[in-house]
Amino acid sequence: MDRRGFLECSDTAAACISSGALLSMLDGCGRTTSAARQPNIVIVALDDAGWKDFGYHNSEIKTPSIDRFAREGVDLNNFYAYPTCSPTRASLMTGRPPSRVGVTSAVSAQHEEPMLPKGTVTIAELLRRNGYSTGISGKWHLGNTLELSPDNYGFDHAHGFLGPWVDFYTHRSQQEKVTWHRNGAYIEQEGHATDLIADEAIQFITEFRDKDKPFFLYVPFNAPHLPLQEEKRWIEPYDGIIESESRKYYAAAVSHADHAIGRIISTLEEEGL
Repeated sequence: MDRRGFLECSDTAAACISSGALLSMLDGCGRTTSAARQPNIVIVALDDAGWKDFGYHNSEIKTPSIDRFAREGVDLNNFYAYPTCSPTRASLMTGRPPSRVGVTSAVSAQHEEPMLPKGTVTIAELLRRNGYSTGISGKWHLGNTLELSPDNYGFDHAHGFLGPWVDFYTHRSQQEKVTWHRNGAYIEQEGHATDLIADEAIQFITEFRDKDKPFFLYVPFNAPHLPLQEEKRWIEPYDGIIESESRKYYAAAVSHADHAIGRIISTLEEEGL
């Protein structure tokens, strides 16, 4: 779809993401229901990032990959999100106000209880019913047990952590609980969470997905959420630019995530997608 076609359809897409009208909207924009014509969809999210934390908003933080989205795509500059994590995620996944599905705070997602009502249809489930291969790599925070993990809500391939936050290197929660998982089982992995999330997203694109189908990929990074844990190579570019140590580590986390997003973009281009 060219830029003009996208603009013509964007308002409709925003209005009907939570129903079968999403697929009708795609057909109405000149698409057929064949796998060869349906678009691949990638949603990337950062956790606790602010409006002034991106280069294209004249931030001191360097975000060339995200800036490219703004430059080549559509910038929704009168757009609102909830101020806490789980309600935003619930709305994104269902297309409904989070209060309508009973998710009103991030605190409740720390407990071993259902967040989304049983039978809730997510965008992943909707697309899977209509022939998509679906995957998530990153932070879920809509259920803190394997029984409430994303592979029970429409995702064919699920990887990351259940929530609310983890150490970027040990992948343990504040209570030292293991929530790092893949496809219904807890796992151990070595590496920084930002890199592992991007690695899995890239593998989904190149390997894990059903290549006979279009795909939906959701990549919710936990960066720049606390704890801010970054290597010197991400921190040093801000020496002499940002005085506050906490802000410097925050900037490093955003830049690291932006680099990871760039890796995903490069993979899509290499794969001709």
